[in-house]
Amino acid sequence: MSRYEILHEDYGLAFGEDHAVGEFLMIWCRPQDPDKRKAQDTFGVDPYEVLVDRDTMFDKTFNNDELLKELDKYGFDISELQAVYNKHEAGLF
Repeated sequence: MSRYEILHEDYGLAFGEDHAVGEFLMIWCRPQDPDKRKAQDTFGVDPYEVLVDRDTMFDKTFNNDELLKELDKYGFDISELQAVYNKHEAGLF
């Protein structure tokens, strides 16, 4: 399994590949309250905070075009995903 995260001020994003669901994308709201944000960062995302939860195993309409639409909708860019992936593959974190 591979899982990578990108955090923006308002939204968080996780992407990668899992043996159970294939390639996946998850986008969630990040709380503005510092205490709630710390709790989310420590304990994870609550289901009601998830805005996008898509994968290639169970969602047959999820493809590259759909990925790009979801990224654009929430202010992410494909170059961010590529940079995080490249950094990981190079062993930089």
